Amino acid sequence: MMKRTVVALLVMVLLGLSSSSEARIRVELNAHAGTNTYAFPDIKDDIEHKKTMGWTIDDLDGGMSFGGGLRFFLSDHFIYGLYFRSLAVDYKGEFTGNNSIERKLAANNVESLLLYNFYRTDMFRFYAGTGLDLYMNNVETTLVTSGVSVTTSSTANGYGFLPTLEVQFIISSRFNMTFDASYRYATSSDDYFNWSGMALNAGLSYCLTDCGYPDGLAGASIWYSKKGSGGGGKSVREKKLKSRYLEIGSIKVGSADATTIIGSEPIYYARSGKEQYDQFFLDVAVVQGAVKVLEEVLRLMETGGELDFNDRGELMSLMLRSETSARMLQGQAEDLKAELSVHFIKRDAYMIPEVTRLLEEAKSSMQDAETRIPQLVDQLSKQ
Repeated sequence: MMKRTVVALLVMVLLGLSSSSEARIRVELNAHAGTNTYAFPDIKDDIEHKKTMGWTIDDLDGGMSFGGGLRFFLSDHFIYGLYFRSLAVDYKGEFTGNNSIERKLAANNVESLLLYNFYRTDMFRFYAGTGLDLYMNNVETTLVTSGVSVTTSSTANGYGFLPTLEVQFIISSRFNMTFDASYRYATSSDDYFNWSGMALNAGLSYCLTDCGYPDGLAGASIWYSKKGSGGGGKSVREKKLKSRYLEIGSIKVGSADATTIIGSEPIYYARSGKEQYDQFFLDVAVVQGAVKVLEEVLRLMETGGELDFNDRGELMSLMLRSETSARMLQGQAEDLKAELSVHFIKRDAYMIPEVTRLLEEAKSSMQDAETRIPQLVDQLSKQ
């Protein structure tokens, strides 16, 4: 039976390797801990029997496990994991007349797991798969009868398999957290050992090579950022956006600078790691900001508020430049959509639908701006 299990593990590895679409396999190191429930029907029957005889004895429900291993990225969708895990549980019982029992059960568990990535976002990966387990079991029992203690131990090997669901939370390009739930089906050459049951694990992985993750929590690939209305520049993203408003920020509107007014608007910012896309969305944000500034100027004029901007001609010039930019950016959005599959390599292909959506919304925003700017300029010229 053991030989057949080892052969099955090797077959799983070979199948995973054959599915690889890249010559260089990416590798990460994983450490994890979890909580488990265990079947142990024979032991639990013995515990219940002792209770009926008057023993005061612990229940055997489950225990913690600890482990680690290596995860190999065989392709964009498959991960093969090889783990070592330590399982342990114990219980004690007492009976009148200086009688007691203490039993410690443990297993060294080697797990071979193949996972398929069926859904992904910028910060999450969702996997489903199954694996094979080898168990090297050991039990140590100390039985005290009328004050005389006797300790015995025995070992046995076992095997099993476990359907698994896993979620990865990407922290950065190197680190990610893993959360998985599985049901362990286990058997043994000694029926006394049965580690079957639910397992919930949480772990931390470090990528030893380039695993192709986006920046994750440290800088997700796609942002939707809504700025607050007071004093921009509070975060790295706000500072980057603010640096693009220098030509607008020189204009004062009432008691606020233009950057603060722009900061009250939702701004799309794609941080895809592709310079041409990042620059495009920042240029779109500048046009959106310019329109917002002019709308605020007109609002203050209509309500009798005090204006403080350097020159009406400077504002007019800004709006003309923004109208030209809005027209140019519409064409640029179409060009970038057509080139998505070229700029986003295979490992980043999952980002294409979201970037496409942002490009389409940006194009629509620029079409509105191209129509709206002449209307606003005309209103301003009549004031």
